[in-house]
Amino acid sequence: MTLARAGEFARQFDVQTLDPERLTQMREARDRNIYLFDVRTPEDYAAGHVPGALNAPGGQLVQAMDEYVGARNAVVVLTDPLMLRVVMTASWLAQIAQCEVYVLDPAPDATETAAPDIAGLDLPDVQTLSARDLAAELAGPGAPHVLDLSTSVQYRPGHIPGALWMVRGREAALRAELSDAAGTAPVVLYGPDKAILRLAAPEIAASLGAEVRLLDGSVDAWQAEGQPLETGMQRPVGPIDDVWYKPYELADAGAEKQAALDYLDWEIDLTEKVARDTVAFRPLHPAG
Repeated sequence: MTLARAGEFARQFDVQTLDPERLTQMREARDRNIYLFDVRTPEDYAAGHVPGALNAPGGQLVQAMDEYVGARNAVVVLTDPLMLRVVMTASWLAQIAQCEVYVLDPAPDATETAAPDIAGLDLPDVQTLSARDLAAELAGPGAPHVLDLSTSVQYRPGHIPGALWMVRGREAALRAELSDAAGTAPVVLYGPDKAILRLAAPEIAASLGAEVRLLDGSVDAWQAEGQPLETGMQRPVGPIDDVWYKPYELADAGAEKQAALDYLDWEIDLTEKVARDTVAFRPLHPAG
């Protein structure tokens, strides 16, 4: 798609733009949930992006918006220095009508290469240990409890042997799970989201009265040390209801096939449902 074609497409689908100055004003007002996404590939994003932007490749953002945007009717601002992929992504998000979507134009220079810090979170410092040290402690007396704070989809195919799986906020269930062991053995947390780990560490420490540390490098570092992984969902702390499973993520082959068939039925019926829908969706709170 050329720039001229992108402009035609933007006009056809009424894609709205937002200049950087207006975006700054909206952020300073602090009265809306505002997301700034770079819709290019992870490789393009890592090479340089607009300061403060998170990476959300356009197709993934459209198909799995709930994994990127945590509030309905939020302001979603999209950026792409070339102004190509961003127009298509914005048009689809506007039609989904779960958010107020804009294209950042003109886009500031792509001067940032690292992912931005999470705004508004005062993340505590938590002591870490290496995978080698963890392996040594697990083999010795007073072995720590190991907690995996990834999603159940990530935990099931491979985790540190003996690790419990937990969602942040289930400290009471964890205390009951460990029963007499609570308050004695130290705890080691690992998972893909360092921010979640750093937030959970003091909460678990206060609940159990135990020392809590983070595994440096998560499960990848454990594997790099030549350590084995365990599969399955043998040790969940609380119900396994953290994510909505896609058909191919279900453990049971029969359930996987039925879920796929149910999805196809839904998709076939969708055309008729859309034809009956007379609601014209538009952003509820234009930035003006």
